[in-house]
Amino acid sequence: GVKRLDELTGTWQSVPLNIVGLSNIILRDVMTDPLDPNKVFVCGERNVAAGNPGIFWSANGGVNWNKCVGDVATSSVNLGSTIFEIWCVDSNTIYATSNYGYCFKSTDGGVTFNHTVANPFVPGFPAPRDETFSRAVHFPTNINGCVTADLAGAQIHVQVTTNGGNTWTPTDISTPFPSTGLVGGIHMSADFLTIILLCENQILRSTDGGTTFTSVFSLPGSELAKGVKLLHLSWTSDTDLWAYGTRVKRLNSTDGGATWNIISNFNTSLPDCKAGHHYATVAPQDGFFSIGSDILSTSDGSQTGTLSEANQFPGGIEAVWTGIGD
Repeated sequence: GVKRLDELTGTWQSVPLNIVGLSNIILRDVMTDPLDPNKVFVCGERNVAAGNPGIFWSANGGVNWNKCVGDVATSSVNLGSTIFEIWCVDSNTIYATSNYGYCFKSTDGGVTFNHTVANPFVPGFPAPRDETFSRAVHFPTNINGCVTADLAGAQIHVQVTTNGGNTWTPTDISTPFPSTGLVGGIHMSADFLTIILLCENQILRSTDGGTTFTSVFSLPGSELAKGVKLLHLSWTSDTDLWAYGTRVKRLNSTDGGATWNIISNFNTSLPDCKAGHHYATVAPQDGFFSIGSDILSTSDGSQTGTLSEANQFPGGIEAVWTGIGD
């Protein structure tokens, strides 16, 4: 499902995918057009045979939804394909990543998504391969960006492109960092030099455009033993970033990911923080984050939260996007 809150007032309104023939689709990510908060994109489970492309868009804040067309709607894959993350660079260019080694790109405002000229697959496992996953994407410009690619959680690569996906340069991080866990997010700075990679067990950072990485934060073994994981990466600028995790674990960085501060420690009696986002251009300490199926508002950078609405989705909230704030 999808819900929206208008002008930070009232209650969250349900705006479900009202497309005939689609039901019980697990959605993974949401984002709006940077210049138009009513232009919304959601992505998740994909099944071409059932007429589900995995990416949907709305021009009116979710009142009506449309299926995206192009390769994303026609290239055959087995059941279980998923569009993991979507990133709107501007009103024309949008990227999305999926398993099977695909990166999809739209240049017409999200109506059509086709494969990038080259696919960011794990070397030796060219697309389409069902064991290859591309879980995270970030493009500071319409041609410069990065994605991740892994082989069922192993052999994790960061792939960088300077030409909109025509070619990719891979860096294998699994050799120096063999126990990272699954990827939960990636961020590239505006000068394309600093890349932050959030994994379940640690956070990695590159200052040379992805050629090399160093570990800048690791979960202690005592927390790993209790199932604590890092799940989601969010940011308001190249300087200010947040990490959200299981058992309400939350971190932030104010120096471009070089160091990380614990702003909420894990609590085994509480559910997971899977999602969070702040108003980048208005009030970077204000925003929303999730705890289980509850959504909370925050005015102190996700250190604390005030319940905005309880029990939104029984399975938990996968993603939140704040759009343009006033």
